[in-house]
Amino acid sequence: FAKSWFANETCVLSSHHRVQHIRSFPTEPEVFYEVSGKEAQPRPLGEDHGAVVFEYNVTSSVSYFSRSVAAPTADSPSEYPSDLPKLPNTLRFESRFESGNLAKAIRITESYYELYLPDMTYRFSIVNFNKPDSLYTCGMRPVLYSELEAEKHYVGWSRVGSNIRYYRNEAYDEDEGCTYTLTFSLTFPHDNDTSCSLRKTQYYFASLISDLQDDLGAIQENENRAKVCSQKLLCNSLAGNNVYILTITAPAHQEVLKQRSVIFLSARVHPGESPSSWIMRGILHFLTGESQVAEDLRQRFIFKVT
Repeated sequence: FAKSWFANETCVLSSHHRVQHIRSFPTEPEVFYEVSGKEAQPRPLGEDHGAVVFEYNVTSSVSYFSRSVAAPTADSPSEYPSDLPKLPNTLRFESRFESGNLAKAIRITESYYELYLPDMTYRFSIVNFNKPDSLYTCGMRPVLYSELEAEKHYVGWSRVGSNIRYYRNEAYDEDEGCTYTLTFSLTFPHDNDTSCSLRKTQYYFASLISDLQDDLGAIQENENRAKVCSQKLLCNSLAGNNVYILTITAPAHQEVLKQRSVIFLSARVHPGESPSSWIMRGILHFLTGESQVAEDLRQRFIFKVT
């Protein structure tokens, strides 16, 4: 899962492709972006000064993401909206996937897009945040995934971006109140980032990423952890993804289990809350681990986690 923005030059990935969460640890601490105070602060210009090249039109009675788009293939046409202008040398955007939150992309110039990547530096501005503060003011940078980097160099999500600034917009929106802009620049590492001839230059952007579903699978594949942790399908998300409920406790007879208190833990209530997945990951690994403290907790309590 990722709280994500997405851009590519031709089309989205076919349905059988998925991002690999490569488990690797940096040899050195990640370097924070150091604010110089001279970063650009472009003001939002909007449709009066550019062309809308992507817009997610809600097709249901509710105003939230409810269905992922089927990826185009050689045998089936693209579901990309046909009423948008087809300008030359324009990036194509897509956000109809789990936690995708890009509503609109406006091309201001050939190298600058407002969001409501090659040896060219692109600047992206997401112009309608509501939070008055952000970790981007403390050195956090967006992450980028490159298929070619993963294939050739086994590099997964990497921190990218320069000239990063998070600031309050001057204009006041009567419906949303004060809004804020995140703006950053980057240069894509490759001109052609996908070996498939049907696609070119495939990248993924995210603010934060997590691989909770892979972690759940790893727990069930571990013989010792699986003994104390059972997983059942609770429901499906609006996008059709499985939502599980986990029961963690020491095996015992039913009479003993009835005497144990139940502790309920919940995280990632909203799909974009990726940081909580990392907290829950640590909790799950601890509660299913082999430490004496974890064993004592499992003997006393039943943990229900979702």
